[in-house]
Amino acid sequence: MISSMLKQLKPKPLSFVLLLALLVSILVVPLPVSLTQAQEADIFRDDFESYAVGTFPSAGGWMLVWDGKGTQYQIIINSTSHSPTKSFQLLGSYGWSAVAQKRFSTDASIIGFEAYVMVEDYPATMNSASVGFWNRNKAEWGKYYAIVEFASDRYIRASSPIEVRNLQPYVPGKWYKIRLVLDRSTNTFSVWINDELKASGMKTENAYEIDALELSSGWGSSGRIKCYYDDVRVFAIQPQEYHLGVRLDSAALNGQSLSPSNPEVKVSPGASIKGSVTFTVENVQPGSWITPVIWVASWERGTVADGKVRVVADTIWTTKRFTVTIDVTAPTAPGTYYIGFFTGWMYNPDEVASNDHPPRYGDGDDVWDMRQSDWESVLANGQAPEGAIYRMPGRAIRIIVEKLEEWIPYVPTPEQTTIKIST
Repeated sequence: MISSMLKQLKPKPLSFVLLLALLVSILVVPLPVSLTQAQEADIFRDDFESYAVGTFPSAGGWMLVWDGKGTQYQIIINSTSHSPTKSFQLLGSYGWSAVAQKRFSTDASIIGFEAYVMVEDYPATMNSASVGFWNRNKAEWGKYYAIVEFASDRYIRASSPIEVRNLQPYVPGKWYKIRLVLDRSTNTFSVWINDELKASGMKTENAYEIDALELSSGWGSSGRIKCYYDDVRVFAIQPQEYHLGVRLDSAALNGQSLSPSNPEVKVSPGASIKGSVTFTVENVQPGSWITPVIWVASWERGTVADGKVRVVADTIWTTKRFTVTIDVTAPTAPGTYYIGFFTGWMYNPDEVASNDHPPRYGDGDDVWDMRQSDWESVLANGQAPEGAIYRMPGRAIRIIVEKLEEWIPYVPTPEQTTIKIST
């Protein structure tokens, strides 16, 4: 059930990462061979260090939409900064905000921004600083889809066209790290302050209309409260695929070289099966997920302790190639059997074989409980099909046990060898 839930997860912001980490740490990920996790990619970032003091950062793509108290106040300064030496100052006046924007374009469904913000004082009305996603052309004074504001009630708040939430109090003269992540496919967003989650599931509308990040010093600045911005970035969250699979590279058993795409060997009942098999475990993961590797014979049910679950590796952290030595005895009953090589994001080899955490053998979903059609799917596709009782990634070699026709040499009778000679 847990694995089915994980397979349905879609990339999300931090909440997804935390959920995934929690599930991996306390449960394990037994079935799916691929997962996605959020990975951030910058659309733009600006620390305002490349601009001359006293200038507006137009060279970096910033545009001044409204000039507040005057263009001479909307400038790069070096009297305060988050890092290293410069920041961007804005100063609005009552009835006329100072608003700067930087436009961007992306098809990503999940976007976000970070910015360090500081204000000099509490505004008497409305708000002073704000940072957020907007579109200047969607309303007379621009449409704000998801913004964070420093308000006159001395609270940092998040707002959208649909709702407003107070997040926490603030203190003038202190830098605050603001982070907002918005899922445009669901029109919801979350907000962090100084890396602490303050709001999640906030609602907005028409988020695909967003085309810019705005920084402002609002009416509440009243021509006296300067607002400062530093280390600003806008990013998209793209899925990174994690993958686990097994590839059969080569196999030679009983002196026969087997085809990796359809490996099969025929033996007599009770005969020895000896040789070597080389396979690769493709393990693309964060580098912290335990990944045991095993091999088993389908006719030998058992555990690691009794040697029926052969341990190739207690864990691997990356993709790795193995060559294992095979030395087993074929079943005495004719039929079709398999030697299988399996792996899983599990805690130990017994969990891979038993398909359970903690290990639980004999409950009907062990590796040996697979049907012949499931084994054939493992051989051909690297995994049993959807709905199978055991779906660890693996590969298999088909073992055909059959009685060979006994060859009796032909010895002619004396009569058959008599040669008649007539005179």
